[in-house]
Amino acid sequence: GSAADVAMCAMLEISRNSTLKELGWKLILQ
Repeated sequence: GSAADVAMCAMLEISRNSTLKELGWKLILQ
């Protein structure tokens, strides 16, 4: 579904950006 696609794109962006990585995981695991 589109939600999974968005999550995948977000994870790829986060994995490429070490600063976003910490923020991103906090948002995802919230």
